[in-house]
Amino acid sequence: PAAEAVGSLPNYSVFLVTAKGRLVPVENSTIQAPYGSSPAQFITSRDDKFAFTGELFGGVIRAFKILPSGRLEQSPNSPVTLSHELAGTPAAPVAMRTHPKRPILYVAFPESHKVGVYTYDEETGALTFRNAANSSGLATAWLHLNKAGTRLYTANLFDNSLSVFSLDDPLAPVEIQHLILRDAGGARQLDMNESESYLFVNEPNSREVPGNAITVLSVNSDGTLAEVADSPYLISPIEGLPIGIRAK
Repeated sequence: PAAEAVGSLPNYSVFLVTAKGRLVPVENSTIQAPYGSSPAQFITSRDDKFAFTGELFGGVIRAFKILPSGRLEQSPNSPVTLSHELAGTPAAPVAMRTHPKRPILYVAFPESHKVGVYTYDEETGALTFRNAANSSGLATAWLHLNKAGTRLYTANLFDNSLSVFSLDDPLAPVEIQHLILRDAGGARQLDMNESESYLFVNEPNSREVPGNAITVLSVNSDGTLAEVADSPYLISPIEGLPIGIRAK
């Protein structure tokens, strides 16, 4: 999603990436969103046929079909309004992830401490609400799935914790661990290394160390987590504010 500036509308725009890494706008690819809606994360389906996004202050999620030209076409029931699907609780979608093997979309709702579960039509991308899983963590805001699609991990900002969900039934996540992290910061984005032996968590404005930190956790055989002995690691002065994190 394009950044929102004063006097402008937020939007979704598509760019081609050349062999040299240049970005070339796709003609007539921009789709505008309402002012103040604040589009957040933008992800694609496992087969790259569809794209999904949530509007943090708009209270909706959108699904798009990715056309051969790269342009986006909104799915038939998009945008999907969220509040009624979460029993009237505030619905401000932040992070989302797709299941690696099935047409399922998971959406984090920090204000209600829930993970929404949606399926999408494999022809049109149309979304259908299926379930909302409760998290023991406060402000469940960021998500990660393992490659097998058997475990869902959430970073919970307000109590600086992680939750691990079993996806034995991918449409009905069940929390099997709630782990308070050693640091007193706020758990945000998270990612695993290629072998999925470690999970890394970004903690801006850590309060236990003088700056921003990364918490490192080992992944047990059952997918649960254990923070390593010398975690967290200082990564930048307090004036910095790291946002994303990627592991290899």
